[in-house]
This record gives sequence, C-alpha cells and structure tokens, in this order.
Amino acid sequence: MEDLMASRVSVGIHTLVAIAIGYISIFFNSGWYALILAIVVLIALSRGIEKIVNARGRKWWLGNGAFIYFLIWIVSWVFFFNVFAI
Repeated sequence: MEDLMASRVSVGIHTLVAIAIGYISIFFNSGWYALILAIVVLIALSRGIEKIVNARGRKWWLGNGAFIYFLIWIVSWVFFFNVFAI
C-alpha cells in the first residue's frame, strides 16, 4: 500500500508542475528554450521527489514521474499555446 501511495504522490506532483511549466513555456520565443526549461525543472523536481518517496530508483521514477511529466507538459504547452495565442 505504501508503494501505491508513493506512486500517486509522485504522479500528482509531476502532473501539477508539468501543467505550470506548460503554461510558462508559452512565453518563450523558441521551443528549444521551453524544452530546456522543462528539462531543468524535471531534474530539480526529481531531486525533491527522491526525498519525499525515499528514492525508489530510476526505473520507478521514469514510470511514475518523468514519462508523465513530459506527456502532460507537451499537452499543456500545446493547449495553452493554442488558447492564448501570443
């Protein structure tokens, strides 16, 4: 049960942060800058999540954090870019 709760916490935090970074990414003129921002935030976020869920390993983090983060980030970035066309 503890592993399930750790997965939920990780996915929830990664999802919320990815949506926020997706919104911030629309203010960059280049997609490369937005990608660099997303990667830097993901690296910082991974360090924080390791402390919250007691470092479950890279494979666990890729499935319960990194993949979800990039998927939600790209979807929210495209959504916000289309809604708030700058």
